[in-house]
Amino acid sequence: MKFGFDRNKLYLLMVYLAVVLLVLMVFSELLLSSLVWQLVIFSVLTLVFILTYDTFYKTIQQATGDLSSSELDVFSAVLELNKKIQNSMDVDKVLKLVEVTLKDQFNAEQVIIYLNESLGSSSLEFNDSLVNHHGLLIWPYHDKHVYNLKSELLNEVIQSGRIFSRLEELPFAEELFRETDTDLAIPVTHSGKLLCLILLKYREKDSFYLYKEEQLRVLTYLSGQLAIILDRLRIYQQVLQQTEMDHAEKMQVMQSISSNIAHEMRTPLSGIRASISGVEEYLPELIRAYNQSAKSFPEEFDGIRDDHLKSLNTTLNRITLMIDQANTVIDMLLMNLRETSLDDSQMNVCSASECINQAIERYPFKSGERSIIELDLDDDFKFLGIESLFIYVIFNLIKNALHSIRSAQIGKIYISLETAKQMDPLRPFEKFNVIYFRDTGKGIPEDIKDKVFDSFFTTKEGGTGAGLAYCKRTIQSFKGKITCESVVDEYCEFIITLPELDVFS
Repeated sequence: MKFGFDRNKLYLLMVYLAVVLLVLMVFSELLLSSLVWQLVIFSVLTLVFILTYDTFYKTIQQATGDLSSSELDVFSAVLELNKKIQNSMDVDKVLKLVEVTLKDQFNAEQVIIYLNESLGSSSLEFNDSLVNHHGLLIWPYHDKHVYNLKSELLNEVIQSGRIFSRLEELPFAEELFRETDTDLAIPVTHSGKLLCLILLKYREKDSFYLYKEEQLRVLTYLSGQLAIILDRLRIYQQVLQQTEMDHAEKMQVMQSISSNIAHEMRTPLSGIRASISGVEEYLPELIRAYNQSAKSFPEEFDGIRDDHLKSLNTTLNRITLMIDQANTVIDMLLMNLRETSLDDSQMNVCSASECINQAIERYPFKSGERSIIELDLDDDFKFLGIESLFIYVIFNLIKNALHSIRSAQIGKIYISLETAKQMDPLRPFEKFNVIYFRDTGKGIPEDIKDKVFDSFFTTKEGGTGAGLAYCKRTIQSFKGKITCESVVDEYCEFIITLPELDVFS
């Protein structure tokens, strides 16, 4: 018999001493006159105390609601576990913490968990031999200790609605414990649905330990809390799956519609380009003929200003560039919808400074906007990419920066280059070329900074959320990376890193 120093056991000792003193007082004359009677009475009382100790101890525990110090430690550990898992959205993390607690606090040598597949654990693996109409699979999946949970057995488990052990010799559980070499089963059910079945194998084959009521009460509490958490995760998985299905259906419809729209848009653009080719062939002759006619018959011509005549020579180039930009926008939208990358065979060697200068030259600035851009492009470098697509990356960054500056009503744009920068101290042999694109506008809040590159995420009214997603996918296709750093009301900086060209040589 083990006597600890918890309060309930102290109560029992006090009761025992009180009974001994009471008996001595009642029979004082008889006991004092005979040493034999004293020994007999004392021995009988001691024997009764030893035989009834456990019963009285448990009775006092139930009456006072107290637990021993070791049991309080276990209950505290379960409460701490509940705090950790009650708000978790990761079923694998929840079960791992439960497994560790059961091993540490409940003397479990082994923990086997069967989990309902509707909870969406990444550690489950579909296996025909493990399927039953309750959808329980071994967690985490492994070949060892795999036992097919029969549907009839699971029906009995749900109907019992309680924790049961090997020693209870229940007909439906005998095979379960024998095949899995376990001692205790903890069903986790919610609204008649079996979410999880936990099997424990104890380190000690002690019947008293297996049936310890205080342990079972704590495990029952844990089972109830786990049922609430797993049911919430089950509902979350259902909502998540439905959302993903809805998103996939919408994307499929959008891809179909966008392909048709792209085809309809490219057809007139191709027609315009073909017409321009014809005009380009004859325009120089037409201008030369006009100049000669105007000189020979000045009275017949009102005259066209020289600057207008000169602009005619560049108009066709501007129209061609606009057609290219329109096709680039179409490619950008299709790339985002299809989530595809570019083909390496389409890439050429490009100059970073030339691409940036061309982007600024072609961008349709409003009055005064060009003057707020400062360039530092002396440290130029080459990269493998597609010039027209990279120019549109710069277009997107300029457009976003100008929008931020207009919102803040103050700010400037700084674009600079840096070559052979070491990005990772642990990999000094890897060096990258870098483009820094900074604006001193409103900045991007920290809580959405990581979302700005997501497809169709936008905070601008009327925005599509396609621009920065396109930038990220394009730069990644160039084997590079684009990141964002920002402080609200101070600055926003996009950092484009591209590998040195000799990597591809």
